[in-house]
Amino acid sequence: MRLHQVQQRLGERFTLSPRAYPLFPSDRPARLLSPHGMLSRLRAGLQAERDGLACRAWPETQPTPRSSLPALAAAKCARLQGADAFQRFDLALYRAYFAQCRDISDQETLVQIAEEVGLERAPFLAALESGAPQAQVLADYEDYRRRYGPASPGIPLLEVDGRVVVGSAATEVYERVILEGLQGGAAGEPPGRPEVSPQEQAVETSVSTEFVDFQQRLEFLWEETTWKAAAYQARARVAQRQGYAEIGEVLAQAARLEGRYASVLAEMLFADYIKDTSYNVERTIEREADTSAQSQLIALAAQMGLDPVAQLLDQLVAHRLATAGRLRDLWATTASGQHHGDE
Repeated sequence: MRLHQVQQRLGERFTLSPRAYPLFPSDRPARLLSPHGMLSRLRAGLQAERDGLACRAWPETQPTPRSSLPALAAAKCARLQGADAFQRFDLALYRAYFAQCRDISDQETLVQIAEEVGLERAPFLAALESGAPQAQVLADYEDYRRRYGPASPGIPLLEVDGRVVVGSAATEVYERVILEGLQGGAAGEPPGRPEVSPQEQAVETSVSTEFVDFQQRLEFLWEETTWKAAAYQARARVAQRQGYAEIGEVLAQAARLEGRYASVLAEMLFADYIKDTSYNVERTIEREADTSAQSQLIALAAQMGLDPVAQLLDQLVAHRLATAGRLRDLWATTASGQHHGDE
């Protein structure tokens, strides 16, 4: 998304040559989204929303795509119809997966997406069924591993004339690195900044990689802390039911502290996405209003005779809707008061 934006800004001054790196190159059995997968989708969705792409929670009862290879191969097929066709298809893939929760490992779904953005069905399908794009994706994958090692530095990865940016970066960072590559390392530099030596570039790349690694470790800590907050509280409830009041209180206190640490870590990690109260309130109201996935789960629990589970989920949905309603009323009053005050 961001590299497409840079491409539009710079026009024909540089050519974007996308390479594929399938996270799941082989087929996996159909499975539901794991808790870790939910958190990963949340992080990706937060970044996507920042770039103007909507993101929905993956339905809890819907299997996830079985592999990332088909979508990447389909993108190769789209590129055969031109750079503009590739860009339209690439963005449509993002929308299909993040906003529409479609299975982008399904061939017919991929063909439908291609037709929706104006690609020609016959040559697209012929290329997809030839097996050549799949081979190209796997060749990209092996080349990446050969150049960067089995323990890859991370994706996405942008390389411009030997300089590497690892991990998702701001549009401005991508543009500056590309401009520097186009003009021998000087373009985009503030006045008076000395020319960067190859040694300094190597150090900068290393620092960038180390930072991404640190950020990923911090995100894993946040996931662990979030899980522990729930686990401690569950253990506290068990202890209190079994008559161990003091142990239950210790565990409950630990749960509260873990929850506090998790919230502070979230504020650090996602500062750009949660720092504005107006955005936070509007997104909370919008997200909590969509109860389709929970409703499906409630119906499934009832069909399976799991009435306590269905009742619990019902209470959870009611709590979330009540929270959204209270926020909506409060925000309407607050916003109205601020508006009159500005007048």
